[in-house]
Amino acid sequence: MAKVKIPLDMGNGIKVRNMDELKKHFDIKKVTGYFLDKKLHKWLADRYYDEELEAINDLDVSDKSPKERL
Repeated sequence: MAKVKIPLDMGNGIKVRNMDELKKHFDIKKVTGYFLDKKLHKWLADRYYDEELEAINDLDVSDKSPKERL
């Protein structure tokens, strides 16, 4: 059975399903929220974005401003 890949909601009805769409419709508040609740990690892993997943795994969640690194 195929794995269902849930898109990330960037607001205004925009749902991103791949890295190009994420870059085009990037919303720092939404992405920061997905980073903090680990949904971004799952989204990246489901799509085999291994390098990006490794990079965000190295970020410190206690950092007051992960925005610059995201």
